Amino acid sequence: MALNKNESTLLLGGAVLAILYWGLIRPVTNKLGLTQSDKDKREAEMMNEANKNPGWNPNFWKQPAPISHTIFTEKYVQDLAQKIYNAWGKFNDDEQAIFAVFRSLRSQAQLSQLCYYYSKKYNQDLLTRLKAPWYYASDGLDDIEFKVIAEIVVNLPTYLKVK
Repeated sequence: MALNKNESTLLLGGAVLAILYWGLIRPVTNKLGLTQSDKDKREAEMMNEANKNPGWNPNFWKQPAPISHTIFTEKYVQDLAQKIYNAWGKFNDDEQAIFAVFRSLRSQAQLSQLCYYYSKKYNQDLLTRLKAPWYYASDGLDDIEFKVIAEIVVNLPTYLKVK
C-alpha cells in the first residue's frame, strides 16, 4: 500500500528526529552526564580509573618498589612498543595487535616500562596517543576500543612479584 504525501512527510520527519536524537543530542547529553544509563556511568568511571593508574606514568617502574618485582628486558619492551607503533595505519589501525600487547602486560610496573620506552623511541606519550581524537592527524582509539584497554589496565596489579 502506497503512502500518501502526509504519511511520507510524517515518516521522514520522524526518521530525521530519531537520527538527530541518537546521533547528536544523546551523545552530547551523555557526555555532559545528563542522560547516562547506569551502565554508561560504570563504564565512564572505569575509564577514568584506568586513566589514573600509576602504570601510565613512564617513570613509575624506575621507583623503588616495596617488593622484588618483574620487569621486561629492554629488548622485549622495545618490541612491544614497536608493535603498538606499527599497528597505527593511515586509514585502518590494527586494534587487535594493540590489544594483544596490553594483554601481555602483567603489572602496572610493566605498563609504565612500556610507556617509558614508547615515549623514548617515538616522542609521544602512549596514553595521549591511544586517546587522540579522530580529527588529529594521528588519531587514536575510539571509546569502545579504549574501553578494552581500560578493562585490562584496571585489573593489573601494581607489581608482579618475582617467584
